[in-house]
Amino acid sequence: MAVEIELKAHVADPGAIEAKLAKLAAFTGTFEKKDAYYGPASASGTSPGYGVRIRKQIDADPDGKPKETSYVTYKTKEILSGIEVNDEREFEVSSGTAFEDFLRHIGFLPVISKRKKGRAYIHDEMIIELTEVESLGWFVELEIIIAEKDNDSIERGKERLLQFFDMLEIPRDKIESRGYSSMLAGKT
Repeated sequence: MAVEIELKAHVADPGAIEAKLAKLAAFTGTFEKKDAYYGPASASGTSPGYGVRIRKQIDADPDGKPKETSYVTYKTKEILSGIEVNDEREFEVSSGTAFEDFLRHIGFLPVISKRKKGRAYIHDEMIIELTEVESLGWFVELEIIIAEKDNDSIERGKERLLQFFDMLEIPRDKIESRGYSSMLAGKT
């Protein structure tokens, strides 16, 4: 079973990172992602955490042609060997708003929302996003897909991601292990 592994790091100078990415990776377009996380309501009417993400996304290819898409995502997230390893399930829906209405109808409540925008790149099958997360700042996100969820594959994948951060001259102490949702929840 294929799984994604990812690392992200805080970025102090997005312009400098963008210049490095232009030399190291192929630009694939821009994006804007609006995420709403939903969780089941408890007996008290509150939601203890999220279980489903609705993403309304606008991508523009390198020529600027926009495409709007809505996705539903749920995942099992683990931190293994200091790296985020996700077993993620995602599917497209014709209307993100209608799916949110459905979730409310079955008792799920909105828990947290997130907005991010930025530029996407690819390098040797690695997906790279230089992204600004509203109220959190700038980050570089690196993601690869590995075929097997075993320690050796995870370690090799982690090393590839760390080497790319080194190529971008991003210090390893800038790597962020928390998810954006956790960081946003800490701001409320």
